[in-house]
Amino acid sequence: MDRPILFSTPMVKAILDGRKTMTRRVCKNAHIPCSPYQIGMRLWVRETFRYYDGEGDETVQQSIEYRADGDPNKKYKDLHWKPSIFMPRWASRITLEITNVKVERLQEITEGDAEKEGVQPTLWFQPTKNEDDDLTLSDNIGHISYKNGFANIWQKINGKKYPWASNPWVWVIEFERVAS
Repeated sequence: MDRPILFSTPMVKAILDGRKTMTRRVCKNAHIPCSPYQIGMRLWVRETFRYYDGEGDETVQQSIEYRADGDPNKKYKDLHWKPSIFMPRWASRITLEITNVKVERLQEITEGDAEKEGVQPTLWFQPTKNEDDDLTLSDNIGHISYKNGFANIWQKINGKKYPWASNPWVWVIEFERVAS
């Protein structure tokens, strides 16, 4: 069974470059007895896109431009990008096959797994909660690592609903890119 999965533009670039082979998705109900993701399942990637000719005509696939590719058709710069959630299946150019699934707390990510997330190592601090529920800085401030890079991008994408400091349970999904 194929199912859609959303990725931000930087993460689509990382998939296309072969740097991203893992993703984490929040377990919205920690009491689920089995994963909604199964080994062998295929995921079709939804990414930010736009039509630049033949608006919405699914027979004109070459008229799609993907934000992750930059802005090759500058003559269409006035056309608005469509959020990834609106990408139809036929417009998806990336298919992933799940090779492994596990569940863990977000902050249990290892340095090696953070690298598989396709991020760049950074100096970003990792906020944590102390006993008084105040945000504090962890010991990793000033330390360059993939884990810090992952924490940074997690906070940008998911921080409002699932901040890094809340340390939610996540599905850890390993995948490989396959022909669509």
